[in-house]
Amino acid sequence: MSLQFLNNFRGIAILMVILAHAISSVPVENSFVVKILDFHLDNCTVLFIAIAGYFFSVLSGGYCYSSFLNNKFKAVIIPYIVISVPAILLYLLKIKTYHYWIDMDWFYSGLGPVGQYAYLMITGAHLGPLWFVPMIILFYVLSPLFIHIQNNGWLSVVFFLSLCSAIYFGRPQYNDNVLQSFTFFLPAYVFGMLLAKKTWLYESITRYSGWLLGGYVAVVSLLYATIDISSSVDLVVKLLLAVLLLAFCKQTISHKVVWLDLCARLSFFLFFIHGYFTGFSRVFMKYYDIQAHESLAVTVIFIFTVVMSLLSYIVAKLILKDKTRMLLGA
Repeated sequence: MSLQFLNNFRGIAILMVILAHAISSVPVENSFVVKILDFHLDNCTVLFIAIAGYFFSVLSGGYCYSSFLNNKFKAVIIPYIVISVPAILLYLLKIKTYHYWIDMDWFYSGLGPVGQYAYLMITGAHLGPLWFVPMIILFYVLSPLFIHIQNNGWLSVVFFLSLCSAIYFGRPQYNDNVLQSFTFFLPAYVFGMLLAKKTWLYESITRYSGWLLGGYVAVVSLLYATIDISSSVDLVVKLLLAVLLLAFCKQTISHKVVWLDLCARLSFFLFFIHGYFTGFSRVFMKYYDIQAHESLAVTVIFIFTVVMSLLSYIVAKLILKDKTRMLLGA
């Protein structure tokens, strides 16, 4: 079975994550289009988690816990440590002394340098998108449980129970609670595994996927522009999007699309690194008081972030060569 359409899905998912953070770099006040786009992209990490669950299920043949953890240590944890260095130093050297949810008085007076480093690494608070890594590590550690659930046919039950729990607790506002984040994204991961086992859930609608996806965009745009939607409700909406997007990719872009395939293969590196460039854009615009049209600003920041992230990989590849994957996750 060709997995190319899944790779295209993953490429789209990581680009959606980057675009969401590009939007967060710009004060959105007047542009209706950007506001609607922001609604659609909010919580799009759900798609990234769902496809991770799908790939885990598909590639679980011959699963070995020690080998699996060893691979993730090399591909995720070591790159996390390496790529975190600049962001960590900004805090440890007090170049950056503010944070949107850490009590910085406590951080500097209550913790020594080692404690500060450990706290930032455990929470991922040093760079916006990196909250994701401590959470995804929990999925890796619990991988034998997911294998057990899959092998015993409990995916549907666990999905339903985890969805109820996620809806009840919701997503932590600032991604500041690893366990709550894990609880919130757990149904997305299990749902991805479920889709891998019950492919009819999306294959049955592939023929109509384009129309259904268009209808989804129209209805959700109207809904989100009219009422406030909680993260819990949005989780369900994004799981529906995962099904429609999988069907669309299966029907329309099941062939290799070079730029999507590249983004998919470098997805973890892009997830790790792009926060530096969206953060730089936010500080640059604020420092120089740049007043640009919101749509234009978001477009420029998105393109800048993607291009600079890919260039960073190219430069790193030239320097690190065969050590690139171990040190940078790509």
